[in-house]
Order: sequence, then C-alpha cells, then structure tokens
Amino acid sequence: MKVLFYDEETVDCTSDPHYVNFETRRGMYEAVLKVCSDPVVWAITSVKLELNGERYESDRYFPPITQEDFGKAVKGPYAKKHKIDGLYFLGDPKVDSGHHLPPGLSGVKEAVQLILRELENRHVPEGELRIGVAWDFVKDHNCSDYISVKELGEPVTDFSNQDWYVENENYPEHCERLSKVIGIPGIVEPNQSC
Repeated sequence: MKVLFYDEETVDCTSDPHYVNFETRRGMYEAVLKVCSDPVVWAITSVKLELNGERYESDRYFPPITQEDFGKAVKGPYAKKHKIDGLYFLGDPKVDSGHHLPPGLSGVKEAVQLILRELENRHVPEGELRIGVAWDFVKDHNCSDYISVKELGEPVTDFSNQDWYVENENYPEHCERLSKVIGIPGIVEPNQSC
C-alpha cells in the first residue's frame, strides 16, 4: 500500500529585498563584513558558501522561541566573539570537517577570506554566499532575513528583510541605519508594495 500525504496549507515566505550594486567586488565584501560586524545585525544565525563547486557551512543557530529555548541560549565570551550571544544551537553543518566554517561572525570572516583569496589569484569565483542574520530592531531571524551574494563574481548584494517588517514602526529607522553602515545613505528603503 502507498500513502500520499497532501498538505494544502500555503506558506507565505516572501521578502523585502534590497539589492545594492557596488563598484568593486572587494568593496562589496568589505561592506558585507562591515554590516555583519555592526550592531545593526544583532546576531548571525548561519553562514553558507558555495565556492567553485565546494560547499562550506557553519553551525546553525536560532533565536529562542519558547521559554525552554531561552535556557539553552549560548552566552559568554565565546558567544559574543562569534556574534551568536542569545541564540540557541540548532544543528551541525552538513559538510565534512574540512568545509566546516566557524559559527557566526567568525564564519562570515572566513568565508569572505576564502572568496578574496580567489580574487587575489585573479580568479572570478563562482557560487553563492548566504548569511542568516537577526536584525537588531527585531532581534529575530525569519525565513527572509539574509545577506546574500547570489553570484560571487558580480558586485551585487541583497540585504533582505522579511516583508512584514514594512508594517513595523521601527523598520524605516532600521533601513536608514543599514544604509549608513553600507556607506550609501538612502540605498535601503522600505518597499511599500510588499
């Protein structure tokens, strides 16, 4: 006997994307590091890098959801160093140990270093960088809260936010802060069509 489960429930997982074009690839990766290091990003939940056919990943973390989760949140100097303070451990990376990135901000730094090494060797890297973030103004991570470089060889980054943030009274200030950290005032604005 075969059983087929069919779930008709739909899930709306859309974003308010903010594509930013940079003059150089190096300038773009410096801006990504600057944003991830800045308080505009409360925490970094995950780092994934696809680089020239090789996949790198960090451990995955997530903001606490239940009261029980708060008790499991990582704290202390280690957590602060990696910018995972207040998150709880969700899972190991699905790659071998040679492709395991450090967690949080340290993982972002290592991923960017791997990409810049390719650029220094005059290779145009292929692949994608995807950084899960918990923005400071909500201190949460949703399915659209990512900083993504979808094509490593192109100087374009998406500083994406969850679309329902458009209704949050603090969202315009967040967009203004993010623009200033990127270094291009007014580049990130709420998309009113969300």
